[in-house]
Amino acid sequence: MIYEDNNRAQKDIDIKVFNQIPSEKSVILRSILENSLNSAIFILDENGYILEINRGVSKIFGYSIDDLKGKYFSILFTPNDKSDNLPEKELSNVLEAGASTDRNFIVHRSGKHIWAQGESVLLHKDGIKFIIKVINDLSREYELEQYKNKSIKDLKIFVYTASHDLKAPILNIEGLIDSLESALINNEDYSEILDLIKSSIGKFKTILNDLSETGKEQEKGEQDVYEGVSFQEIVDELLFAYNKQIESIDATITCDFVKAPIIHFSKKNLRSIIQNLLSNAIKFRSSQRKLQIKMSSDKTDEYIIFSIEDNGIGIKESDKKALFSMYNRLNENIEGSGVGLAIVSRIVDNNGGKVVIDSFEGKGSKFNIYIKDNPS
Repeated sequence: MIYEDNNRAQKDIDIKVFNQIPSEKSVILRSILENSLNSAIFILDENGYILEINRGVSKIFGYSIDDLKGKYFSILFTPNDKSDNLPEKELSNVLEAGASTDRNFIVHRSGKHIWAQGESVLLHKDGIKFIIKVINDLSREYELEQYKNKSIKDLKIFVYTASHDLKAPILNIEGLIDSLESALINNEDYSEILDLIKSSIGKFKTILNDLSETGKEQEKGEQDVYEGVSFQEIVDELLFAYNKQIESIDATITCDFVKAPIIHFSKKNLRSIIQNLLSNAIKFRSSQRKLQIKMSSDKTDEYIIFSIEDNGIGIKESDKKALFSMYNRLNENIEGSGVGLAIVSRIVDNNGGKVVIDSFEGKGSKFNIYIKDNPS
């Protein structure tokens, strides 16, 4: 009990000294404490006891001054962090270095854990040390990171499943084509058709292998191989693969890659981006008019821009926010897995790019894919 009285007396001395800090610095500090709402600010003594807080503490973490004044600042830490002596480590760092930065969960008054970043600075006055600790709420950033990690995990599962499940039927088709070729070996009327079928199967197998390798490399954390890739070359491969479908719907496709014919990027990732966007343009065509697709490229100081525009059914304004969500199918009447645009978004985001959409329901859509060129 004598210890507690002495401790309380020391806190009273610290608070009194803090309240009597003179000069313009005091005015600035008190103005910050009274008016700052977007950051939580704590004034601690050198032992980690809370002397003062600003209004931002109540707004962000729910505590009043009565909840915290005179309390050891470990009250803000999770049980796990307390058991790991994290409060003591943070206190030691700022006392030794004069300043420190940290990231950890802060316990809200309701018990909720909020991911936050703190910056601490050591001050001196009349032989007494004070610590100013500023904490910012990073919960939104944390949620986005968790969502991103979940999306990547979902994509890995899809990549492995798709590449594995599709290989068996392709091998079966290849075997049947070989048998058919043997039966028609002397029939020249079918030789060209068989050659086209075998070529299509070969390209399909290449795409599946690339898909499988992409998953393996991501699992191992390997970097993509960047090389000079021709937009026209990738598009020609895909147009060949979709040739029958394009002919059957009498679609018109035009390309203009003069402004930026080459990009230094992962070839399989670029193919995946264009394939998914082209496939969507074909699938989401309008029944009221003949499909027209325009593909082009351009460049700025920072990006190479691949654009694909169609006159299809367009996208509802209410659907745009969920457009890149995993397994999200905006039209249940049109076949698809709901992962195509999620794959595009993941590839572009991971390479520091962005996707800009200009779409109106009933009129069509334009996707502008901003990709950073990587020549070195």
